[in-house]
Amino acid sequence: MESVTNMVNVESNSKLDMSPEGDFFRVWVEFLRPIHNLPSRQMDVLAAFLKKRYELGKVISDPKILKNTLMSDPVKKEIMAKYNITYTHFRVIMYKLRKNGVIRDNDIYLNLIPSLTEDGAGLMVYFNFKKHAQRIKLGGPPGI
Repeated sequence: MESVTNMVNVESNSKLDMSPEGDFFRVWVEFLRPIHNLPSRQMDVLAAFLKKRYELGKVISDPKILKNTLMSDPVKKEIMAKYNITYTHFRVIMYKLRKNGVIRDNDIYLNLIPSLTEDGAGLMVYFNFKKHAQRIKLGGPPGI
């Protein structure tokens, strides 16, 4: 891939708390909706997992331990309590997140995890236009 030479800065006048400790992850998941196409409750759960992953990542540097801790029962129970979700409903949500490819190998799909820095969150959108037109489907695994 060639180096990126053109960049667009998207600023927001949102009254939401856009810090990682605030509403950032919910807004992030909403922004990525065309890619994952999840309904609202699944987006809530995904945003909660992303926020928890960010918090855990501050103290856990080993990716394997981070993944196991993130998908542990105490974290799941914390998310269920936060959104008042029953165990059965939460299992259905988790099944659908796996089915949609949002959770793969018991971890959040890497492309949905924001790259956070002191300056903000980065997202690179790369359009690769081929010589022959191709139909692109967002929200599923490549090749479908």
